[in-house]
Amino acid sequence: MLDFALWSRRSIIYMVVVSGLAIAAYRLPATAGLSVPWSIVLVLGTTVSLVAGFKNSQVFTRSNEALQAFSQITASSRMWSILCRDFTDAATARRLIYRHLAWLTALRFSLRRPMPWESLAKAANIEFRRRRYHIQEDKTSLGDELRRLLGEEGEGVLKSPQPAIALLDMQSAEVAGLLKSTGVPTQVYSELMKLVRDFHDQ
Repeated sequence: MLDFALWSRRSIIYMVVVSGLAIAAYRLPATAGLSVPWSIVLVLGTTVSLVAGFKNSQVFTRSNEALQAFSQITASSRMWSILCRDFTDAATARRLIYRHLAWLTALRFSLRRPMPWESLAKAANIEFRRRRYHIQEDKTSLGDELRRLLGEEGEGVLKSPQPAIALLDMQSAEVAGLLKSTGVPTQVYSELMKLVRDFHDQ
């Protein structure tokens, strides 16, 4: 409760000042007879409630879509690791799985980038993040994470404007190479490529 009060104190002070000014203006002798028709109050109240309802609906829809995408990525990632482990040699499986972890990392950093419609730049949100809300993406960089997972291969990925797409392209090329060298059966190749396509769609 204290955190919420500290976070919203600027808005609370603003509302108190505006409300006080409205009351003071209403109580002034020159404007004591000022009144607003109920029809205007009704229209304004209805408009505000509709806007708030639409915004809440949009937030709920976006949260639901994010949860579905997370569930799909989790299930596909499990299947990817199982197929790599069971149908490729240990070195290839390790490379494919670590590259997949790098893709997840690149996707995570991409989703954390600030967007124009977000309110992260507001003073209250900046203060709250600095004081209480710490995330991994603020403590490290994509370059450090990719170098830790991929080694020298990570440098080439970082040169791409879209590291996540570059990693999926590398996965696709390696899976195609495994098929050509008979490293995996055709059915496994099809499943792996289907998973790569699913990752592209996320």
